[in-house]
Amino acid sequence: MPRIKTERVDLRFSTEEKTRLKEKAAQARMNMNKYVLALSEDKKIIVAESLPNLVLEITRIGVNINQVAAVSNRNKSVNKFQIDSLNQSLHEVRKLLKAILKEVYGDS
Repeated sequence: MPRIKTERVDLRFSTEEKTRLKEKAAQARMNMNKYVLALSEDKKIIVAESLPNLVLEITRIGVNINQVAAVSNRNKSVNKFQIDSLNQSLHEVRKLLKAILKEVYGDS
C-alpha cells in the first residue's frame, strides 16, 4: 500500500548546494524529492552504468548456450569453436560484472 504523503519539509540551500543536489539526483536518475528521501532513509544510491551491457552479454550467452545445446542434442557432441565461444562470452560477462562491482563498491 503506498504511503500517503501529507507532511511537508522546507529546506534552504545555497545556489551551489542546490545545483550539486540537482546534479546528484539526476545522476541517480531520481527527482530531488526522491533523492533526498532516499538519503534520509540511509539508502545506498547506486548508478550502475554497465548494467545494460551486462544484460545484453548475458542474453547473448543464453543464445549461445541454446545453440550449443541444440547442436549437442542433434549431433551428440560439441566442437571446440563452440566451447571457445562460450568461454569468451563468459569472460566478457566477468569483465562487466567486475566493472559494476567497482562502481558499486569502489576500488576496495
